[in-house]
Amino acid sequence: MVLLHTLEEEGLGRLAHTTLRRAARAVIRRGDALVLIRSRRYGEYKFLGGGVQEGEDLPAALLREVREEGGLAVLPDTIRPYGFTIERRAALEPDTLLEQYSYYYWCETDGKIGPTHQDDYEREYGYRLAVVPPREAWTANSHLLASGDCPPWTRRDTWVLARLAEELEQAAAPERNDSNEEDTQT
Repeated sequence: MVLLHTLEEEGLGRLAHTTLRRAARAVIRRGDALVLIRSRRYGEYKFLGGGVQEGEDLPAALLREVREEGGLAVLPDTIRPYGFTIERRAALEPDTLLEQYSYYYWCETDGKIGPTHQDDYEREYGYRLAVVPPREAWTANSHLLASGDCPPWTRRDTWVLARLAEELEQAAAPERNDSNEEDTQT
């Protein structure tokens, strides 16, 4: 899987301990939009997904997290790698570095929305499914980052949203140009 980006919090210095965390995150398309979750508390957009539990591999974590956070069932045969990010930031524990590897996967769901089983913080933040163009989600998250009032993962997901927006727009551009050329030739 290709490394998309490394994000390192400034001013970390040397910390005595390191906590390693692996997470699986879903890139789900609906036409020109992405299926994300958005918090009512901050308004940031976030990819469905989360940490790998003991005994799980990345695809199993992806299936579980998407169902827990969004009530969606990922179709296992549709899972394919997109890329991963590395994040280094201060952990909640004192004198500890969090080094998180987030693995992003293209995938599809069965289209049905079932019950969620969100973590306490996810319920507190009011996360709900959102289908939104990546550029719109990127813009909203960028404004939150500029204000400084957002959760720490917003930086990571905003970076991935920017990359996806650019890639999807570039992929659609030849299609638009082809259809415009056909229109002018008739």
